[in-house]
Amino acid sequence: GAVSGACGWYMVERDMGAKGAAKGAVEMISNHLVKELREQVVEKVWHFEKHNPRGMEMLQVLQATNKYQLLHEFFALRSIDSLDRLSAVSTTTSTGRTKACEDSENPCERINKAKEEFYDEAVEAIGEIVKNCAQDQRFLPLNTRLSLYRDDDVDGILALRSSNSLETALLKTPAQCCIAFGGLDQMFFGAVMVQRMLATNSVFMVDANSKELKHPKTVQVSRVIDSFLAFLWGVLYLSAIAVSKYSTPLNAKRVLVGSMHLILWLKIVASAWDFIQCDPDDAGFVSSCSGLSSFVLIACILIVIFFVHFVQHYAWIVVSLLHGTYCLRDGLTIEENTKHVFLVLGVLSWLIVIVIVVRYSLSYRQTFKELHIAMEGFEKTWDRVVSKSSTKLDEISNEVLVISLKLKAWTTREASLWERVWSRLMGRQASRYSVRSNKIRQHSKSLEKLFEEAHEISAAFQLWVGQWNPMGRVEYGKVKSCERAIQKTVRSYHRDPSCLTDLVRCTVVVKSIEEVLEWVRQVRSMSAVAAGL
Repeated sequence: GAVSGACGWYMVERDMGAKGAAKGAVEMISNHLVKELREQVVEKVWHFEKHNPRGMEMLQVLQATNKYQLLHEFFALRSIDSLDRLSAVSTTTSTGRTKACEDSENPCERINKAKEEFYDEAVEAIGEIVKNCAQDQRFLPLNTRLSLYRDDDVDGILALRSSNSLETALLKTPAQCCIAFGGLDQMFFGAVMVQRMLATNSVFMVDANSKELKHPKTVQVSRVIDSFLAFLWGVLYLSAIAVSKYSTPLNAKRVLVGSMHLILWLKIVASAWDFIQCDPDDAGFVSSCSGLSSFVLIACILIVIFFVHFVQHYAWIVVSLLHGTYCLRDGLTIEENTKHVFLVLGVLSWLIVIVIVVRYSLSYRQTFKELHIAMEGFEKTWDRVVSKSSTKLDEISNEVLVISLKLKAWTTREASLWERVWSRLMGRQASRYSVRSNKIRQHSKSLEKLFEEAHEISAAFQLWVGQWNPMGRVEYGKVKSCERAIQKTVRSYHRDPSCLTDLVRCTVVVKSIEEVLEWVRQVRSMSAVAAGL
């Protein structure tokens, strides 16, 4: 007989009748078909669980809703990995097919009926999942999930010193307290400025020689702008907390960064207005009427903006330090009764810096201690390896150093500003090296596109590695989960998904250091560093 295009012979005993031989052949074929079908199902489920990132999350939903045993094979065989496909199945019934079975006299009617009953049960369960999980973010497009992502797992203190601290820390109480304190301080500054203008007529310009108000009275625009800016800055700071709670941390970060840029430009406008209004020959080139009074604050804002954009893990410390210094300066220079309040605010700001540094050190030490305990067994094993195979380790180090030096030379050239400008002028393709993240990037910056490509090549890539791998055995791994990839993109890569270079991965397991050395040598001999980039 022929089964799936393959031919075979079924041998029967001489004394078996035709009916017995036919029955045996049917049993053999049916057993073979069941075995083949089971292997196909296992392969489909394996691919769905290991290499389909959205499928992995769909199975998590099934486990959370206690529908895994009923539906995991059903989902894998039909590649149900999105809400659209899930919704399409939930609206389908088996009424038409059931009627067809009732009208026929097929001997497999009992099997068909059982299949239809399972299908109806599956459709009902899927409809329940669609209803209960319609708002689950795991069903959203990945680029949308990235923009909405909230890193609730981050430690509030450690987040203040992370590479994306302005966004990740906003969800936690320590950063929110810092922002609230800064916002209330700014509003207090604004109230003091308004009270000062009303009490002393300082809103009007003063003649530098006579120390009296100019006639006719002229409003010093920069003072009005300064009081307005203080209230505006405070409101924007406090609104960032509300935005992080009711919208997304990304939008809250945009509010904070945008407010700093807005205040900077408005301070520049205020300073320029002073230069326009004041006549140095007539009024004297004094700081209160020359725009120089705004330069200190402008410089402070520029410093903060630099840290926010390029060295964000120090941003909170720098903001609190400069804020405290500014308060202490006012507290020591003004003669009003509010000077003591400014001194207290300045001391509190510096205390915040001390608390951040101390608490971060303690949290970091505790985390390092827990990691050290978890890695204790590995470290003991590694110490034994070092004591027994130090020569081999030196050889491995030398082999890897050659690769590292070649890669460093390439990255140094690609990081050169002149090289990047020259490439653009010559119309070459933009470099895939990210100076900011110190990573070789993917071609695409779309998280959805990257995972589609990872889904396509994951299984084939691991099989390919298994074919050319010179030593040891290959342990096939999973595609990186969507949740972990989004978290890493936000925490470490400044929301640039193209820096995700480990979506597809597998592990090579060897038995000895000698095999590691041989593996490194053979891989180095048949590969090139930074080729095609």
